[in-house]
Amino acid sequence: MKKTLFLLVTLCGIFSAQAQTGLVAHWDMDDSVNDASGNGHHGEAHNIVPAIGKDGVMGHAYYFNGVNSYIYVPYSAGMNMSTGFSICARIKIAGFNSGTCHGNTILDRGQLSPVGTGTYALYFNDLPSGVACGDAVDTTQECFLTGATATSAPLGPSSITDFNYTPHIVTNHWYSVVGTFNDTVYKLYVNDTLVNTTTITTPGLMIGTTTEGLSIGYDTYDSIGGYPYQFKGIIDDIKLFNRPLSGGEVHGYTTGIQSVGLQAEISIYPNPAHNSLTIYNAENTVMNIYNVVGAKVYEDKIADRSEQINIESLIPGTYITQFIATDGSRICERFIKE
Repeated sequence: MKKTLFLLVTLCGIFSAQAQTGLVAHWDMDDSVNDASGNGHHGEAHNIVPAIGKDGVMGHAYYFNGVNSYIYVPYSAGMNMSTGFSICARIKIAGFNSGTCHGNTILDRGQLSPVGTGTYALYFNDLPSGVACGDAVDTTQECFLTGATATSAPLGPSSITDFNYTPHIVTNHWYSVVGTFNDTVYKLYVNDTLVNTTTITTPGLMIGTTTEGLSIGYDTYDSIGGYPYQFKGIIDDIKLFNRPLSGGEVHGYTTGIQSVGLQAEISIYPNPAHNSLTIYNAENTVMNIYNVVGAKVYEDKIADRSEQINIESLIPGTYITQFIATDGSRICERFIKE
């Protein structure tokens, strides 16, 4: 476990009860493909290699080669969703699949071609922008998507173009992506921004069940028909929930903040920072800054909605901010001093 994550848990009780409700699996990619949720959905690694995670630490992520790299997770009844799900991922893309339909799998459960029941997925391609399966891939038009099927029918909108949004995906950039579904609407969040809300044409249908497992970075089921939709790049983290997350919970996943009494709207920027940080929405709190070994290096009272603090004296590295309200509730976030 990362030192910073351990310290966040110690200081802030980072995983609140709400944030854990409905958690099916958590593959944190920290030196293994085991399920960190405690639910036993451990993965089987195939042709992946350790990589540097978003936190800059080697071994806190895995690189997928875009050819035959994947993680397979065997079937468990806990993977069957009812009317909703959330798939959360932290990734850096190194390239785009140019095969038929140009798909790139982040997480896929079940066979989508031909359509099967009980399936759900988070992936990306250029089709929402109007590119056809038979066209050459347009790497400037890539979008994230999420989807599911029920009773052998897609739970989708009238057109795939409903999933289009801008700005489109680029390579060599870290993305935090969350796709949610509540049996009526899909929502897609990219780097804490709600980029797309898509209503389905057949609301109220159950996703259904299947006895298939799931795959990460490669569609092991559709590969039988010639559509493996390989992912090329780095996967740092994936979480799977059996319910749609709220916007605040998405914020918590994206930023590393999990609310414990305080609203999860406190933000610090820029991150990474050089000589100063701007603190927003933290009025009437005490702010402490800790280094990764737990030593307090800064303390201040935040009185206004927006305040700037000087961090010029801090040495470069990773730090944790802890905000404590008058009722004792706490919230934390990491930042990097360059």
